Amino acid sequence: MLFRSVKAGQLTASEAALAARLPVAEDFTVESDSGGHTDNQTLGAVFPVVAMLRDRMVREHGYERPIRVGAAGGLGTPASIAAAFGYGADFVLTGSVNQSAIESGLSQVGKDLLAEAGMADVVMAPAADMFEMGVKVQVLQRGTMFGARAHRLYAAYRDYDSLESMPTDFREKLEKQVLGAPADEIWEGTRAFFAKRDPREVKRAEADPQRRAWLDVRIAAIKAAATGKELKDIMVPAIDMVRSQGDQAAEDELNEAFSDKKSQAKPKEAA
Repeated sequence: MLFRSVKAGQLTASEAALAARLPVAEDFTVESDSGGHTDNQTLGAVFPVVAMLRDRMVREHGYERPIRVGAAGGLGTPASIAAAFGYGADFVLTGSVNQSAIESGLSQVGKDLLAEAGMADVVMAPAADMFEMGVKVQVLQRGTMFGARAHRLYAAYRDYDSLESMPTDFREKLEKQVLGAPADEIWEGTRAFFAKRDPREVKRAEADPQRRAWLDVRIAAIKAAATGKELKDIMVPAIDMVRSQGDQAAEDELNEAFSDKKSQAKPKEAA
């Protein structure tokens, strides 16, 4: 890349020689077993590997500026942060513990769940944002049914080509216990949501029943996670809560879409 830049006149030969001695990035964060998306590696196992790789790259490439390696994941107490620095971390990043702060946007219910959680009170559950790929996130298990219900949704998506192809009794239980509304009603709200946000998804879903089912359960999962109106539905990525201003905007769009469809479905009063 540097050679091409010199040949194109974008860099001088001396500038390219100097650039070859500078790393592309100087700060790296090693994320261990954290809330949300994680590979469940312990910090004690993964940090030394990355730190040794950093040292080898510095030697091989002759980097003169320091490359810093930080630690993140499961750092919720002073002792755990001290341990991270003991491994040689140049800095630390925290996540879930911040959600217990007064300034966080997490509901009081979520804060209480987080404050009372122990090491065994977490579970891996299908991720709403990468649902169709079977990717999982680490969430709280104690005090919420989100993990169990997310697994049921993914099993249904995996085993059936569409909501309509499910056995009637199974579909009715799914609608009542997990989706919280009839599938047709869920789809109308989902369709209205994506018609505004990404109309291409509507066309793809109408042509592919399984994709439609995926969008329905994904929206149901996101809506439950964002609103947390019922304790059993709240999703708290163990050590991180995904609610942000962007999530709030999506929630508002969802509520508007579902409210519009419900109001249209109400019978008109007799004159």
